[in-house]
Amino acid sequence: MSLFILFKSQFFKVNSEDFKDEKKLADRLKESYRVTIYDIEDHSEVSSFLTTRGKFYFYTSLLTALIIILTCCLIIFTPIKKLIPGYGDILQNDKYIELNKKLDQLELDIENQAVYNAGLQKLLTAAETNDSNDNRKESDKSDNKNQTLEKSKNYITTNEVEESKEARELNQLVFTPPVKGIVSAEFDLKKNHYGIDILSTKNTPIIAALPGVVISADWSVDTGNTIYIQHAKNIVTSYKHNSALLVSEGDQVKAGQAIAIIGNTGKLTNGPHLHFELWFDGQAVNPMNFINFN
Repeated sequence: MSLFILFKSQFFKVNSEDFKDEKKLADRLKESYRVTIYDIEDHSEVSSFLTTRGKFYFYTSLLTALIIILTCCLIIFTPIKKLIPGYGDILQNDKYIELNKKLDQLELDIENQAVYNAGLQKLLTAAETNDSNDNRKESDKSDNKNQTLEKSKNYITTNEVEESKEARELNQLVFTPPVKGIVSAEFDLKKNHYGIDILSTKNTPIIAALPGVVISADWSVDTGNTIYIQHAKNIVTSYKHNSALLVSEGDQVKAGQAIAIIGNTGKLTNGPHLHFELWFDGQAVNPMNFINFN
């Protein structure tokens, strides 16, 4: 027996046997079965229960779904996921942490290299300036002697300082010796030595002579690590050839505060010492007239 259905001018043949097959499938799902559990040793019955094929399919599907859900929960909410290749949290991965540390170190090295390059550029610029000045001095030796004498007239000599108003103002101030030691080279305007050299032991701290503001803390080819401090009453002190600087430009310092470590940096030096200069109103004065370095 056959049926024909008309749909959009086309014929589709439907067999009645198909309906019988569907009916048979529904009947099969309702068929009952007994499931018996036997002891394998003595073949005695342990347990048995009745079920249908539909129930078996339903409970099997439910159990499979529960297993899948439980497995997903274990993977998502427990550390088990670290054992799955490619699924673990990248932030907890040892290789990632190691690579991240190396990246941070590389960034720090790049910053340090940039600072080194900037300092090296300053050194090269200062060296070029110094070379050009040396060449100029060689070509004008005869004129330099006269210029030195003329220049020395513009500075206050020892006797003039002692008798001037400026000397009286400086004598009213209490200077702290930047370092205690032996004066190896004294103040001498004729030799263009505008300060004094003080010998002391290694790693001795250099301290500020007066309270003030650091106007320069930098490296120079000739004088090495050098600090300039601006004080009240238009007084400036300089500290040269230090091995290390403890302050930066713009820092406010107190009298007696450690600002550097004695050293032997720069070209114009032949041993650990401090070259100390005292300037008043733009003119160099002899620090030994106002400070006791012994």
